[in-house]
Amino acid sequence: MNINRLIFTIEDCLNTLSRFSVASSFVEYCDLRTVIGLDRQDRERRPWLNSPYIAATKRGEYLSVFEVSGAFREMDEASDQTGPGSLESLITSMSDSLNTAYKNSGHKISFVFERDPDMGKEEIEDMVAPQKRSLANTGIQLQDVVDEKVTTLSPWLVRERCWLAIWSGADLISNSDRTAHDELVRRLAERVPKARFAQSPWQWTLSALKIRHEAFLDNVEQALRHSSDGLILRLLDIHEVGREIRRQTERHSTPRNWQP
Repeated sequence: MNINRLIFTIEDCLNTLSRFSVASSFVEYCDLRTVIGLDRQDRERRPWLNSPYIAATKRGEYLSVFEVSGAFREMDEASDQTGPGSLESLITSMSDSLNTAYKNSGHKISFVFERDPDMGKEEIEDMVAPQKRSLANTGIQLQDVVDEKVTTLSPWLVRERCWLAIWSGADLISNSDRTAHDELVRRLAERVPKARFAQSPWQWTLSALKIRHEAFLDNVEQALRHSSDGLILRLLDIHEVGREIRRQTERHSTPRNWQP
């Protein structure tokens, strides 16, 4: 029997077994396919990032996610208040900033909210973790005081999170750019060894789309920050994004240091 045929048969069996046994709870929890690596300009513009912040979906869209940590100041939500620090002022600023970007189709934004009363204890433990490390380093015997604080506050704390997901699709680029990219992918595919389950990184690397995606990220970030009068945002790397996505389906079994 041909050894390659035997290997492919075994591989198909394992792939089918894994798909039907764990796909519904693990493999198919998101449609992300790969990441767009950091280049020199990315490192200059965002030197604090050590990992890529753009993911590519199975439809070829680019995805980035901001964590909304809060606001720089408490906003006046009254509809008749339009001055600085009001919600109406932030909405007006966003409308003016993003009108140009939304003249053509291709960009999408989505707010994702999480509220979990059962995760209050874990939230407090994360907050007091620096205190516990300081006590351990200095040798001060106050661990029981910190533990009592966790026990007392846990029933009254609810874990709340907000994320802003931003997509940029292939509709943003011209037909000539798309044709040139498809031709480049075809030429590269002819030169690489065949691999049935390996990724094709060049298939997703589209510089024209990346430029437009990054420009939209900057516009949204500036509009929401509103000259330090709006929201507090933090751009997540894809390790954090993947961990949060998996945690939505495997909430109590996803390790804190897990990354795709």
